[in-house]
Amino acid sequence: MLEGAKVIDLVDRNGKIVYVNESDTVLDACSKMKHTETGSVLVRNGKGAVTGIITARDLVRKIVALDKEPAMARVGEVMTGHPTAVRPNILLPEAMKLMGAMGICHLPVVDEINGKKEVIGMLSEDDIFAGGCGIPKPEPAGVEENLHALHEEVVEEGQDVITEEEILDCLK
Repeated sequence: MLEGAKVIDLVDRNGKIVYVNESDTVLDACSKMKHTETGSVLVRNGKGAVTGIITARDLVRKIVALDKEPAMARVGEVMTGHPTAVRPNILLPEAMKLMGAMGICHLPVVDEINGKKEVIGMLSEDDIFAGGCGIPKPEPAGVEENLHALHEEVVEEGQDVITEEEILDCLK
């Protein structure tokens, strides 16, 4: 079913693209992710240009694991700058290979509109598995179990961390 499928086949052009500003707090980004039920948000600078992306993975690796306070840390400090993006007409298997090779789960989809590059959507692993491509979504060991293991590892190292429940609340 993947043969001939393009990124645009899975991206909702009318879907809302979620943005935060570099100067927003990480807590603000978590709140937007929770309320929009997304695993990532794009980051803009003061002029409105996209400068990065912040994902649930960034939150775990750059906030939780380093014991940073989400209400104090700024998005611009922890975002992944210059996110890789794809055009809507790229074949889905190629996008999947790119995601795998780069170890990323979210790809902004960029198209040219009136001579200007614009983000028209986001492609995520969830889109691929839920998109009717005939690929069953693998059953993970479970977010809770993975967070429990990460929490135990950090606690063993003597670091102070927020609770697993607080992490799950942020990711919901």
